[in-house]
Amino acid sequence: MESLITGNVSATANRNQIHESVLRRWRKEFRDKLPSVFSTAKSSDRKEMERLERIIGRLTIEKEILKKTMELVN
Repeated sequence: MESLITGNVSATANRNQIHESVLRRWRKEFRDKLPSVFSTAKSSDRKEMERLERIIGRLTIEKEILKKTMELVN
């Protein structure tokens, strides 16, 4: 990130004691893979999130019912 921010590959490589070619390769990999990091969730991931949200909703309702029941009992 430092080399991307400063734009100075040579100085960044020297400061971090790595070869410039390695840093350049890392920068290229980072730029190439960056769009996939922010891509939308896969269909299976989306379905799993929806399933978990339903469970959370159901548990929230159960918790509220139990809380009201406890208030009536006490």
